[in-house]
Amino acid sequence: MFKKVLIPLDGSELSESLLEPLKRLLGDIEDASVLLLHVTPLGPSGEGATPVPAENEALTRVAARLADWPLASETHEVLGDPASAILETVERLKPDLIAMATHGRTGLERLVRGSVAERVLRRVSVPLLLVNPGSKARREDIAFRRILVPLDGSPLADGVLPYVITIARSVGAEVTLLRVEPIEPYMADPLSGVPFVEPTYWNPQSVKETLAPQLDRLLDAGIDAEIEARIGDAAGEITALAKDYDLVAFSSHGRGGVSRWWFGSVAEQVLRVVERPIFMVRGEV
Repeated sequence: MFKKVLIPLDGSELSESLLEPLKRLLGDIEDASVLLLHVTPLGPSGEGATPVPAENEALTRVAARLADWPLASETHEVLGDPASAILETVERLKPDLIAMATHGRTGLERLVRGSVAERVLRRVSVPLLLVNPGSKARREDIAFRRILVPLDGSPLADGVLPYVITIARSVGAEVTLLRVEPIEPYMADPLSGVPFVEPTYWNPQSVKETLAPQLDRLLDAGIDAEIEARIGDAAGEITALAKDYDLVAFSSHGRGGVSRWWFGSVAEQVLRVVERPIFMVRGEV
């Protein structure tokens, strides 16, 4: 499924932290190629700055590491606005996957909330592998044996499942489908005690039943899978469970569209806190 991978680099060691997780994701895939992209930003006067030696060395170093996998690799250096250059490169070279670190030279805020990655993630339709350098605290050679897939029961969120099936088959992983139900408020008239909003009673089994079709889809594909039902804050529950998994995979659009899953608190909090690699697919609304 992933024959051509685009890796935007900024010359920092942090931006290179995605290489080992990417290697695990690709598995034993043959005939894959990697496109290394470095963008030299325009200066205040509109002229391009000259790449510093460290940036050139970083590209050479990464290309050398990829040669040992083995994978065919190409190096692309372009001049311009970084986000626009990445998007233009995606349109021109048609990669199947983009792999990026969630911390770069300027730190987490640059990727999650900064203009470059925000613009890329808003517009790109290519799946992304996002790697938090904090995940290096785990053994770098650990395989993706357990995959956590948060779902909300919507077709948009289910868009990640074909990719999960491919990945799980490739690496022999087991999958947990997660559904988190929010805690509904209970409000009543203080005088009469008559509820304005009826309480919602927590029934884990009924929540699990909502994901039965998705579970059957995985089981029919020969994948060892189960369902986990939780109640509470979605981002908090995903983050707590992610510690026991090797990869988190979900769609950037869910039941409520882009506001709930990407620009809303759930996806932002997950991306900021979770130290496991994240595979993200941008759903269509």
